[in-house]
Amino acid sequence: MDLVTSIKESVSDVAVKNLAAYLGEDINGTKLGLDLGISTFLAGVIKFAATDKTGRNLMAILNDGGHTGDILNNFETFSGNSEKSRLLETIGGNIVNHFLKDKSSGIAEKIAGHAGIQKRSADTLLHLSAPLVLGFVGKKAREENMSAGALKACLYEATDDVSGALPSTILHALNLPRFNRGKSSPLSHYNAVKELNKDRKGENWSMILPWVLLLFVGGLIYYFSRTKAIREPQVVEKKADVQPSEIFLPADTTAETTGPQTATPAPAATDTVKVIPVPKEVKEPVNHNEPVARKEEVPKKEAPKNVPEEEASEDTTPAGLTGVPAAVFARNSAEVVGGSAIQSLITPLKEGRKKLVLTPLRGSGRVAVDRAYAIRDYLLENGVQLSQVEIASPGKGKNPSGVAYRINN
Repeated sequence: MDLVTSIKESVSDVAVKNLAAYLGEDINGTKLGLDLGISTFLAGVIKFAATDKTGRNLMAILNDGGHTGDILNNFETFSGNSEKSRLLETIGGNIVNHFLKDKSSGIAEKIAGHAGIQKRSADTLLHLSAPLVLGFVGKKAREENMSAGALKACLYEATDDVSGALPSTILHALNLPRFNRGKSSPLSHYNAVKELNKDRKGENWSMILPWVLLLFVGGLIYYFSRTKAIREPQVVEKKADVQPSEIFLPADTTAETTGPQTATPAPAATDTVKVIPVPKEVKEPVNHNEPVARKEEVPKKEAPKNVPEEEASEDTTPAGLTGVPAAVFARNSAEVVGGSAIQSLITPLKEGRKKLVLTPLRGSGRVAVDRAYAIRDYLLENGVQLSQVEIASPGKGKNPSGVAYRINN
């Protein structure tokens, strides 16, 4: 079974039915739209991994992003929960923007036309397809222990199957290269094997080199510890020869032995007196640690750092834009908890048919993009049309919420 068909069949009929109810579309249109979304995003991944460098980047995304395939087991449950579906859509939207760049909006319109669904529904299905595809590819790479070169070859071989599953209008928009399996020459096969072996050699060195360094460091540690051990026993033996006779002579032997016997160890007794101060010096630091501990309490003055980021952040909203109030969102999250703070935007948009442009601010971190999409979803749920809300590219500056806006006539 080819790769694209395997991914599509991992989505159950129950999940498709849940998505149809979530979007307000018929089941057949939802199924076709999801299939086109999966094929489209997989085509974008294939094009992204076309070079050795981007192939390694894709492997890093799969490993660091936690794309282990768990989403395939939980997708049916997520699709039946509108809140989780919306969160998954937001995450998928960021992934789609990374792989398809500025082509995602135009491609969603083509998917909507072929599936007979609304453009907003096509956007949602394309965004939900992204974590499904990466989860399936990441699981396959993990189970088959693929290197970056092997993953690149696997995706490249799926090009024809993906091309056959997409309409020509979407293929033209993606500019996906063709892979003719039947016309592959022995030379191209040789080059592919050579490339895979090259990756494996690199992996072997990456595994061997740490062990060589560890062995070298271990040898140095053994050498220095051995030379130190050879010197130390001489000192210990001298102390051992002196201490037994000196410990008992001053107190016990003076009462039992004659004068000449006690006179002989007297000089040695003075040597033991030099050893006695050692335990006294160990006790002294223990009794005077309190002043040091009090000095370490000075960092308590840094308590203001516990103030929420939204309240403490500097407001450098660019001129011509208005910052969204921080009270709209939960702390460090894209969850809308204070919708009343942006209710004033809904009336002019619904009555005046004006257009709202939302701009995430780079200085406020990655959460700014998620918050811009969250505001858009909130407005759509309250009757604003999708064509009236535009999310611009991230701009300079920052503010407590990370999002600024302007209303165009």
